[in-house]
Amino acid sequence: MKHTYLALAVLIGFAGMLTGCGDDGGGVAVVTPRVTQTFPEDGAAGVDLTIAISVWFSRDMEEASLDSVYVLEMPTPQREYDSSEKKLTLYPDGMLDPDSTYHVRISSFCMDMDGNNLAQDYTFNFTARQFICDDMLDRFEPNDDVSSATPIEIGVTYPMLISCGDGERRDFYQFTLDAPAKVTATTKMANMDTSYVSWWIFWVNANGDNYVTQGTSFEENDSTASFHFSFLPGTYYVMTGKSDVDHHFVVYDLTLETSDPCPDDDYEDNDFLYEAAPITPGTYEDLRGCYLDADFFAVDLTTGQTLTVTVTEVTTNDYLKRLVIYAPDLYSKTGDTDWDNPKIESWTAEMDGSHYFQVRWWSEEVIYNLDVEVSD
Repeated sequence: MKHTYLALAVLIGFAGMLTGCGDDGGGVAVVTPRVTQTFPEDGAAGVDLTIAISVWFSRDMEEASLDSVYVLEMPTPQREYDSSEKKLTLYPDGMLDPDSTYHVRISSFCMDMDGNNLAQDYTFNFTARQFICDDMLDRFEPNDDVSSATPIEIGVTYPMLISCGDGERRDFYQFTLDAPAKVTATTKMANMDTSYVSWWIFWVNANGDNYVTQGTSFEENDSTASFHFSFLPGTYYVMTGKSDVDHHFVVYDLTLETSDPCPDDDYEDNDFLYEAAPITPGTYEDLRGCYLDADFFAVDLTTGQTLTVTVTEVTTNDYLKRLVIYAPDLYSKTGDTDWDNPKIESWTAEMDGSHYFQVRWWSEEVIYNLDVEVSD
């Protein structure tokens, strides 16, 4: 009789292993994966219009089989599977339609790493919220200034970001470089509610100062905007968003990519006036200029002395440049932007102290010489 009970217990245990769909905490082997959680939850209402949809499984899944997870009402071309969390994330191809219901199907073709399929299809549904522009938030909010910038990785596309209304028109993102590199920020429009939107891409430092600003636009027939800048190793920021205060919205994707940087000279990093490289009168050769990269220099003068700066291009005569001299009060200045080569500017000091000058280029990999003269 004891043998009969023992055999029955073994048989029941074996049947439990065949039909089990999760670890029961007792060390029983699990052979059938199951869905443990979804976002949004089944039946959720008022769901944000720019969400990413997530599904968690009880076991590590075979990523290729997860192509059998889909939203019936719209494509989700970008997908990410995190094996450590057993989590699949789907990014819809654009903003959800307000007040619309969506159905997600996880097919039984999905299998775990041991080749075991889900026992049956799993479905859930949710309903999108109403459209109210000022309340539109993406998953990275709040990131409206440098102090709250979202860390992102180079080479990764971040979809379903949003700029909407006045309060949520700008987004800041943080990235770190281990080596000098040119960084290109590309924004691709997924949705917008107008035929034209003025658009900004700004490169920013930790103090919130702009290295350079770029105005561009999104139009119906041109949905991609990009801008680049060369950086030394360090942590930097990029700001994207609408330039106009209005209630139009843009849903966009953001990608940062790196390539070989424009060469720098020994006076970098002198991109801002407060980083101006101190120099004395003399000739400085083989300095480097990069696209929209400002080089600032400082020269000490006494009242009545005249500073004359000559910038000579070595690479070509066709590069647009800017040469501006600033007095210590930073309000008085002389200079302009033109094609002259060499370009010469002079300033007579009206007060003692450090005077500054800026050289800026609109081309890559410029080689130039400086002649700095001070006369009484």
